[in-house]
Amino acid sequence: MFKVNFDGAWNSEHNLGSIGIVIRDWKSNIMGAMHSQVEDVATAATAEAHAAVKMLHFAKDLGLHGIALEGDAQGDKPTWQPIRLLGEQF
Repeated sequence: MFKVNFDGAWNSEHNLGSIGIVIRDWKSNIMGAMHSQVEDVATAATAEAHAAVKMLHFAKDLGLHGIALEGDAQGDKPTWQPIRLLGEQF
């Protein structure tokens, strides 16, 4: 099982988003990390959504199976939940 932390930030003045992702194994060893900027981001929720989508692609590209997600979008409670996408468990 791998724990995936992801976050999105929003710069309202420039309509830019930044996303960050860290993937750790069960011993807390870092298995992968990345960050990027996203243009034309209108809200903080949009930045979080970009982070979530990028996180799923990143985990899949690394060939990970069995991930638990943790995000901190406003209104969400941090959780560890295994997920499946398109019939594959990540």
